[in-house]
Amino acid sequence: MKGDAEMLSGFLTWMMRYGSLLYFSFLAALLMIAVSNVILMPKLKKSTRKRHVKVSLLVPARNEQGNIERCVRSLLAQDYGNFELIVLDDNSTDATGEILERIAREDPRLKVMKGTPLPEGWLGMCWACWQLAHEASGEYLMFFDADTWHEPICVSATLDVFEDFDADMVSGMAKHKFGTLGEALSVSLAPWGMISCFPVAIMHYFKFGFPSMAAGMYMTFRKDKYFECGGHSAVKMDAVLDKSLARIMKRMGMKIILVDATDAVHCRMYHSMKDAFVGFAKNVFATFDYKVLKCLAVFLFMLASVTIPIAYLVSVGFVADVVLARGAMVLIAMSLLLWTITCVKGKIPLYIVLFYPVTFTIWFLMAMTSVVHAIFGLSSWKGRKMPRPKVSLI
Repeated sequence: MKGDAEMLSGFLTWMMRYGSLLYFSFLAALLMIAVSNVILMPKLKKSTRKRHVKVSLLVPARNEQGNIERCVRSLLAQDYGNFELIVLDDNSTDATGEILERIAREDPRLKVMKGTPLPEGWLGMCWACWQLAHEASGEYLMFFDADTWHEPICVSATLDVFEDFDADMVSGMAKHKFGTLGEALSVSLAPWGMISCFPVAIMHYFKFGFPSMAAGMYMTFRKDKYFECGGHSAVKMDAVLDKSLARIMKRMGMKIILVDATDAVHCRMYHSMKDAFVGFAKNVFATFDYKVLKCLAVFLFMLASVTIPIAYLVSVGFVADVVLARGAMVLIAMSLLLWTITCVKGKIPLYIVLFYPVTFTIWFLMAMTSVVHAIFGLSSWKGRKMPRPKVSLI
């Protein structure tokens, strides 16, 4: 036992001595991005402008009986007058269709579509959104996930962003709601990534394909630009369709604006840690283009940068090497600051800050599960088996 402890202490000391500069550079870069995003990311706020352009609000819904009514009624309550609301019942096997028909009888502004069978070569979400886009008659297409709900300012505030930035696509960070600690620990890395890893200063004003980011739960397009880039048909087999659509548009010279939508868009993505684990595991690996070493390297490095300093102090202590101990404390302080910025900006409960090593550990396990599922073709969503992707080592 003593020998094992000494080996562990030696390993952690070696990791701190030779890795601390890399960890510091990584966290410093993320802090710079996060601070710049807090300053530069536009915020959706109540509009005072008069306009009459027609907007299509589009919601794909499959087995969403617990969410769909709240979503639909919040969209019907928008303070912007000229809109159509179309919800596609994507062959639901629960009461989603019945709920939609009831609301449509009460409010004729709601149009309910019946989804056609999923064709070969399409993922379900992409096919549903593509059908909705062809049914829409507005000049702007606003796509919302069924597990979102919205403040009355959402549509009009989004149109302000299009006008202010001459944007072709607007997406952004919603306010996540959590019912359990497991959800909070699992989901909170999503807003952390949006705030810390994607500099809007570059995304908004330069035409590089990278960085590109969008959040599928809330995406709005100029209709002509949507069809010009191919819309959801261009990403019909892509598990991270939102990010990929943003990348395609950027490469075509179109302008994408990422906004702080926390005062206008709310979302509860999952209702337990198990649901979140399954949900994210289906597409985390896709973010890395199904390249095993790329995914493994990124998640191992992120996990090391936030856990090694803590493990070093716990195992080795503060007196064995004062310089390394102080370095570990600086790295921990940087991680805490980064997560505090995320929680304040994303309106996430502050207690999540204290659990950031747990969150990274959960996401590392999610990523490895996602790799295994992709390799063996085990991924599924909403009762549909996802096609086995082409996986490569590098």
